Amino acid sequence: MRAYTLGNGSMHVGVDERGQIRDLYYPQVGRENHVSGRTHRIGVYVDGAMHWTSGAEWEITARAHRDTMAGSIDARSGALGLRLTTRDIVYNERNIFLREVVITNEMAVPRAVSLFFGQEFQVGETVRGDTAYFDPRAHAIIHYEGKRMFLVRAEASTGEVFDEWSVGLSGIEGKEGTYRDADDGMLSKNGIEHGQVDSVIRCSMNLHPGESKTFHYWICAGEYFRDVFALNQYVRDRTPEYLMGTASDYWRAWLQRQGLKFSQLPQDIVDTFTRSLLVIRAHTDREGAIIASSDTGILNQGRDTYAYTWPRDAAYAARALILAGDGVTAKKFFEFCNRIISDDGYFMHKYLPDGSVGSSWHPWYRNGAKELPIQADETAIVLVVLREYYQVTRDLEFVESVFNSLIKNAAQFLVWHTDETSGLPKPSYDLWEEHYCISTYTAASTYGALKSAEFFADLLGKHAIAETYRKTAEKMQEGIMTHLYNSARGAFRKAAFVSADGSYAFDDTLDFSTTFSVFEFGVLPQSDPRLQKSFETMERELEVKIGIGGMPRFTTDVYYRAGADMPPNPWTVTTLWKAQYLLKKAKTKEELDAVEDLLMWAVARATPSGLLSEQVHPVTGEALSVTPLVWSHAEFVTTVIEYLQRMDDLNLCKVCYPLRRR
Repeated sequence: MRAYTLGNGSMHVGVDERGQIRDLYYPQVGRENHVSGRTHRIGVYVDGAMHWTSGAEWEITARAHRDTMAGSIDARSGALGLRLTTRDIVYNERNIFLREVVITNEMAVPRAVSLFFGQEFQVGETVRGDTAYFDPRAHAIIHYEGKRMFLVRAEASTGEVFDEWSVGLSGIEGKEGTYRDADDGMLSKNGIEHGQVDSVIRCSMNLHPGESKTFHYWICAGEYFRDVFALNQYVRDRTPEYLMGTASDYWRAWLQRQGLKFSQLPQDIVDTFTRSLLVIRAHTDREGAIIASSDTGILNQGRDTYAYTWPRDAAYAARALILAGDGVTAKKFFEFCNRIISDDGYFMHKYLPDGSVGSSWHPWYRNGAKELPIQADETAIVLVVLREYYQVTRDLEFVESVFNSLIKNAAQFLVWHTDETSGLPKPSYDLWEEHYCISTYTAASTYGALKSAEFFADLLGKHAIAETYRKTAEKMQEGIMTHLYNSARGAFRKAAFVSADGSYAFDDTLDFSTTFSVFEFGVLPQSDPRLQKSFETMERELEVKIGIGGMPRFTTDVYYRAGADMPPNPWTVTTLWKAQYLLKKAKTKEELDAVEDLLMWAVARATPSGLLSEQVHPVTGEALSVTPLVWSHAEFVTTVIEYLQRMDDLNLCKVCYPLRRR
């Protein structure tokens, strides 16, 4: 779990709730985590003892700033009579992490205090061949392997640089780590080590009663010595204070340019909205990839991280950016999609930010036959969101430039991937990545994609293929209502499985994605009684009735489940999907209040620093799985904007949302 994440599209830093750096991605967001869950520490030596902020003697509050991409910790210890406050940011123009630390003596006597910073890099995500050394030319510690180099320096605001240092082995040959060299308040000044290494530096001071002193710490990332030396000099010439100020101002300007008016929404919702936009941007690579989460804490429970681009999750994040007015960043995502789509017109399970295929558990060969290891909805959702991009930006030139390679390529695949008899998609893995089937969500999103492709084809005068997409979509709509709606149950089915004889076996497990997808992708209008009945069934039989409430994914969900006697965990995404459904039919302020309640539900489930997780415990509300999850933040942004749109529609606000779809 991370307290906050910071980035500039090339460098991304994740900080935990004790103020420790746990993730540092460079040169791409989601690729090469040079900390990988190890620990960059901060601590003090005072009155004969060493105290890292990981210790229980510190009471720590961590927060992500609401109005800029920065974060802070406030660490206090009554027993020690000390207070540490930090402010962290990644410089928006260059690959520099900057941390300001203010240390205050809260006792009535003068004291000698030493401030320590410990670094545990895992350069290139491997511990083989790393080198750490003290460089007297820059008076800095440098960690490097190959073309990945990190320069670390700390100095007081008055100009004094760190006075002691040490580098050594960590977690190998019986060595716990060089940070233990700080136990006596002094460092050995060992100058170099290689292998599995760490480093630590010390800044010394004397503090009068009530006195505070300010220090700055920074990490510069580059490929060569000249790169990190130049960045270090850049910080020294312009000063850390100046760089932190200009970076903060940049993100404030980025947020404020949207021109949104939040009317009567509570400030907590507005704060979570702006923070969510910043979380999405922090997880967006300069080349267009948007990763699901940078939190490597998931490795404690699983085999891999979420630091991949799932086209589905990323498309929902791009949609949030589009609706919030950042079409430039969203366009880079579509350019990324245009580069990675297969020649046959589909997207793979997930991708690394450089466009290479990510890890997967979907087989190419199963039960004696070959199959595509894909989730067809991931191909579909990109076309749906691309249409929203055009409706907001009217960027016709871009649409035309990617029509053949992206739009037509994907649409032709979706046509080919449709069963001619039933009109439904051929089997693929469902959006929850569990079953090879024909899921209602995949069918509905494919319908929406074909309607989007029809729209683009007509727009560009390609009416013959537009007609093909229209007819395929209409037959798919008919197939959904014929095969995937259970009229006796009053709900859409989770999925259909193709039997050996070609017939269907149905899964009637209640899954909220079914109802959401049918209205979201336009299979049925909001007023259709079958859709209303399905929603009522989900509310009655699926929604959590104990503890904190909220909407789970489906009734049999066991992912992170608290226990066999507990309901499935509510997810932020699905709970906000319910809010979006209610928004579509809201006609009064009272009905909008129910949506506001669901937004506040998400706000209340956020971490103390304001981040949204993937799912939460149904009784305690504790964040579970990765935190933050970009998809959760994306749905929060989308829900707030759709709320503002609905306020405009009902004349309850004067132009709350100026970026209307055209």
